[in-house]
Amino acid sequence: MEKNDFNEIGLSLKEYRDKYGANFPLCVVKTAYGYSKKGVLPQQALANAAAVYAELFKQRELSQCGLMAEKRQNTVTIWNLQTETSDAQQRLLQGEWDFHNHAMCIARLGENYACTRRTTLEFSSNQVVGICEHKHRFIAVVALEQSSIPTDVVSVQESEKLANLVAENAVSLYKGYLMSVERRRQLSGNATQQNEKLNHISFENYLLQHKILFVEGLNPENDFLGKAPKVSVEQFLVQQGDRLKQTFRIADIKIFGDFEHF
Repeated sequence: MEKNDFNEIGLSLKEYRDKYGANFPLCVVKTAYGYSKKGVLPQQALANAAAVYAELFKQRELSQCGLMAEKRQNTVTIWNLQTETSDAQQRLLQGEWDFHNHAMCIARLGENYACTRRTTLEFSSNQVVGICEHKHRFIAVVALEQSSIPTDVVSVQESEKLANLVAENAVSLYKGYLMSVERRRQLSGNATQQNEKLNHISFENYLLQHKILFVEGLNPENDFLGKAPKVSVEQFLVQQGDRLKQTFRIADIKIFGDFEHF
């Protein structure tokens, strides 16, 4: 909408809100509406109104923390998403958010908010990176090393789909891994440090040995008699590598989130 369109069309406040500010509180839209009547374009008017509104909330305590992953070409940045209430964390799952626009997020949430960088992970060009985010609470980042870098779009997409699947399995299985480590520690009792080392299993090995999840037709949950052959994550990587004329291996796994209290 050009500057003179607003005055020519003469949008009502309700029409203005429906078209430009449906996700914002009425008080923010009213302020923006006033700016637009003076000639400010609606998007800029909303940004200005959100900035004024956000000032009222910036000193409020942030007691709830979620997580977000942002993927670029060879990096993944993990962000802490802080809010005043758990309800706001749930709202962050709905719709699209510009997490880095502080004022706009506060205006939409109706409470204080912050997005702060937790860490940035870097990967080499021969690695394909998969991410799984679960309800802004848990994140797995998995890097698969490839024997060759795919050059066609379909192969790239298939490799990324595989990496995302492994990351999804990692999020699903990590709690079970922590529980198995704790059980092993309790059973070891007064075992020597050397025995503890022998009994230890890394999460990567735990993941590779576990049956692959979330693949239609593989490892069905209703196989009560245990007759269906089990396909492990490691076996699945080999199968997909053969299909894509690649060799895949897990190069790195990073897990984020409070699994200890999940």
